Amino acid sequence: MNSPATRHAFAAMIVSLAASSACSARDAHALPDGAGMRDGTSFANALDARAARALLRAGGLKPGDRLLLGSGEYRGLELEIAVSGTEPQPVVIEGRDTGGGLPQLTGAWSEKNPDQGGTAIEIAPGVRDVTVRGLRVSDCVTGMLAPPARGGGARQRLVFEGITMRRVRHGFYLSDCHALRVEDCHLARFTKHGFRLEDGCEDVTLRRCTADCSEGDSGWEKLTESLPFGFFANGSRARNTRLLFQDCVARNHMMPLQKSSYKNGDGFVIEEGSTQVRFLRCRAIRNQDGGFDLKSPGVRLESCVALENSRNFRIWNAGTLENCFTGMAPAGLWSHAGPVTVTRSTFHTLENAASVDDDANAVITFKDCLLSQVRRAFPNNAGGRLILDESSITGGAVRLKQTAPAWQGDSDAMDSTSHPGKGWRWPGPRD
Repeated sequence: MNSPATRHAFAAMIVSLAASSACSARDAHALPDGAGMRDGTSFANALDARAARALLRAGGLKPGDRLLLGSGEYRGLELEIAVSGTEPQPVVIEGRDTGGGLPQLTGAWSEKNPDQGGTAIEIAPGVRDVTVRGLRVSDCVTGMLAPPARGGGARQRLVFEGITMRRVRHGFYLSDCHALRVEDCHLARFTKHGFRLEDGCEDVTLRRCTADCSEGDSGWEKLTESLPFGFFANGSRARNTRLLFQDCVARNHMMPLQKSSYKNGDGFVIEEGSTQVRFLRCRAIRNQDGGFDLKSPGVRLESCVALENSRNFRIWNAGTLENCFTGMAPAGLWSHAGPVTVTRSTFHTLENAASVDDDANAVITFKDCLLSQVRRAFPNNAGGRLILDESSITGGAVRLKQTAPAWQGDSDAMDSTSHPGKGWRWPGPRD
């Protein structure tokens, strides 16, 4: 049974079965109004939107099958995904440009009644191995929803790629998703939250995603709701854990008409119910309060940039920052409990480089950092304390390239020419 010939024959059988299974996968083509014979065998004979929706019910698509949506506006189409693939053969729902751009799922939502309207795509509990890519979504309460599983089983290995959304209340609102991957998804003009991991999400990667609440439009900023956030991880019911945000950008989360005296709007928000969180090469630009508002203990930030926020980095518990840039704001780094250690980072054009909540005793330590055009390293009347390592440099001795007046963290313009071994160094183009 264990002879080389037997093992070879067994391996050949496995390969043959896998090839046979792969050959059985099918593509179903769809257009908003269908075409030709409407059997889905090609775009010339495409299913209509209603028939395409029916394929997403349990048993409608098998592992390895693809539902291909062609160009056009799928107005009022709400997809409910209840099918599953396997890890080697996921079910794929994919938009194709058949001459009129990527397909558009359009609802009837209005920012005047932001909690009323439909959901573009909902993922049922227990769904596994599904990839959704290449779609445009607009005018919905929620673009992509994975509601709490409530005993139905966590979703496994969902992938969302190349999805754009405009004019929604929430973009992605996800619970109970394990081994989740969201890549190259871009959201603009939403009223509440861009990417929200609500509860029970594990092993999550968000890569090269953008949340731009207003695109800098002051008129839209008067229409947003209280507490607009770009990326939000909650975890009040079940922890979110092992979260990676890589090359993501959060900007323009503003709501000047909030009724409370404390006007909040953040780029990245992590609550205490989320753990093991890492940010790599992320940027938070022009948000009303915090660029990064992070309550998770032990949060790590590497090569991140925060610009033009009220408080660029807000670290509520222990955390580390390495090779980060914080500038053009009243506060570069704020801490509550700490300790926070900052290594090889640059603080530029700030009222205060660092500060601590008035009633806290947090300790902030700078190592090999540069402070350029900073009015105060640390306010005299603040709680806690700043340890400014002797290797850090402050004042006029610091010189930066500053070749880009409207710098957005996307070049080496703010690298130091006077102290190349200290402070921020641009990590180069994103992956």
